[in-house]
Parts: sequence; C-alpha cells; structure tokens
Amino acid sequence: MKILDILEAFDAVQRFNKCRIPMKHSIKVRRALGVLAPEWTIVNEKRDVLFDRYGKKDGDGKLVQRQEAGGLVTELDDPEAFSAEWSELMEQPTDVSIAGIAIADLGDDLPITGEDIELLVRIGVLIEASPNGKPKRRRAKRK
Repeated sequence: MKILDILEAFDAVQRFNKCRIPMKHSIKVRRALGVLAPEWTIVNEKRDVLFDRYGKKDGDGKLVQRQEAGGLVTELDDPEAFSAEWSELMEQPTDVSIAGIAIADLGDDLPITGEDIELLVRIGVLIEASPNGKPKRRRAKRK
C-alpha cells in the first residue's frame, strides 16, 4: 500500500465508520481508523513542511492563501518542485496491517458508494472471501 492509498481512502473509512453494520465489523472499521489516522497525520505534517518550503509568504512570513470553491489554496513560489516532492511522498510504500471485512458479510443494502467500496477494497478494509470462504488478512509490505 502506498501513502497515496491512505490519503485517498481515509475519508471513505470515516464515512464507512458511520454506516450501521454488525458490531464485530464496526470494531474492525474503528481499528482500521486507528491504524490509518497516525499515517494520515504524518502525511499532513510532511505536506505542511512542503508548503512552508515552497509556499509564497507575505510580509509577515505567513503563507499566502486564497479561497476557492474547493477550499483554501496555498500559493506556491515553485509549484514544480512542490509537485515533484509531493509525488515522491505519495509513491512511498507504507507498512500497515488491517483486518478486512468480507463484503458478503455486510448484506446488499449498505448505504455506501461504489467509489468508497473501491477505495476500501484497495486498502484492505473490505475484502472478498478466499476460496475456503474465510476472509484473508491483507498486509502491505515495504519495498
């Protein structure tokens, strides 16, 4: 699993955590959040360092930001350098272990989007059953 996978899936895990599912599965989702949250925090701290390094600063040394439809945008002095370092960070593998939930155990009427399901499968929160019918535990390894 790459850092990018965690960033893309973190919000999906939070939304999944709000779904009404059996308690034993809800516990696994909470544990997954507990594993992913520190990784997500570290990545955001690294992003802030990159903003500090490459962001435009006003006369007081504060980052220059503007409001856009999607939220606050930090203006950059060197967008190419920022983008290169950010891309490199996103491709780094991470070693997290998540106990998955078999999709078949959740029923057909789960209020969750296909996009979220795809993200949750990618990071191992949701899994398809193995040939013997038991869910497999997914573990990503560092290269």
